[in-house]
Amino acid sequence: MVPKPTVKKETALATYDQMRMRKNFSLGTAGIDPSDVMPSMVKLVQGTTDLDRVKDDEGNQAKVGQFFFYGDKSILDTIEGYVLNLAKVNDPYNNKDNGQPEKMYRAIGIFSDLLTPFVMYFRRGAINTVKNLLGNVFANLRGVYTFKIQIKTEQKKGEKGNYMTPVISIVNKENEPKTLEILEKEARKYEYLSKMAGGIVFTTRELAVAFGLLYLKNSYELKGYNLWMSVYLILKGEHWVNYPLPPPETWNPF
Repeated sequence: MVPKPTVKKETALATYDQMRMRKNFSLGTAGIDPSDVMPSMVKLVQGTTDLDRVKDDEGNQAKVGQFFFYGDKSILDTIEGYVLNLAKVNDPYNNKDNGQPEKMYRAIGIFSDLLTPFVMYFRRGAINTVKNLLGNVFANLRGVYTFKIQIKTEQKKGEKGNYMTPVISIVNKENEPKTLEILEKEARKYEYLSKMAGGIVFTTRELAVAFGLLYLKNSYELKGYNLWMSVYLILKGEHWVNYPLPPPETWNPF
């Protein structure tokens, strides 16, 4: 009779506890830009969109007026979810007559599954639909994240022809406690990041909170001019090319 092989239980991982894992979460990613961990974008397909760049995994092309989510390459007729954060940022594609960039709204949201965040931009003809949402926020004294919304599209006529624009409508006011707790936590995470665009310099502790790493406290260091300025410019809708290098010698945020 052949003896059964002895199977040793994996006990090594048990000694490498979760707190240690969390403490070293950024080990090996020093060269990663903060934009790499921002949510994937939802794009409203226009007549000028390169349709070869809005295909799902089966090769289907999104049509004009549909949404394309780059996260999982899905094609959507409508979007349902929640807005976690709204910020006014520079529009890199449209300038005023004086050469200064126009402003647009950047919305960081989360789909109804409460698991998948996304970024979407509202420019020019879509600005009013964001303002209508904000009107409901302040009229009801409720956070923007407490409104379940739906985003559809409609066609408008402009100087250069017809174009599609997103339209936000409120589905309902969220009242389920557990859902609100999840939404509040996510909203707080992106709120900290957005405030950086207002010129506030954050400490290491506050950046940890911004990335949802409260449990780390001060157990790790996050520092570096490149990290801070990169996040700052991303949130302002700008890019590194628009910032003079090298950084000031006296600049030391952390």
